[in-house]
Amino acid sequence: MASIRSDVRTYLQTLSSVTDLTGARVYPMGAPNSATFPFVTVTRVSSNHYHHTTDATGLVRDRIQLNAFASTAISLNNVCEALRNAMDTYRGTMGTSTVRNCTLEDESDDSTPPTDGSYAL
Repeated sequence: MASIRSDVRTYLQTLSSVTDLTGARVYPMGAPNSATFPFVTVTRVSSNHYHHTTDATGLVRDRIQLNAFASTAISLNNVCEALRNAMDTYRGTMGTSTVRNCTLEDESDDSTPPTDGSYAL
C-alpha cells in the first residue's frame, strides 16, 4: 500500500505546472546532495487516525509539508505558486489515497541564508 507522501509526490510529478519548473525532481522527505535546482521535497509531518466508539473509522488526517528549493528567488516563487495552485482546495484521488479536502495551513520563508547560493521556502 502506498503512503500519502508517495501519492502526493506522484500527483505532483503528473502536473505540467510543476514539472515544467522542477522536472521530475520531487523527492520524498529529503533530496540527494546531487539534486539540481529547483526541486521539491514532500514530508509527512503527522497522521491522526480517527475512531468511533467501537473501531477505527478508516479516516486519517495527514499533515504534509512541501519544501521548495531554487537557485533564484524568482524561480522559487514560481515553484511555490505552482505547488499552491496544485494542492490548495484539492479534492479527489491521488494514487491510492482519496483526498477529501486539502488546505494550505501556512507558508514561511527560511530566514537562514543558504551557504550554497540557493533559496528555500
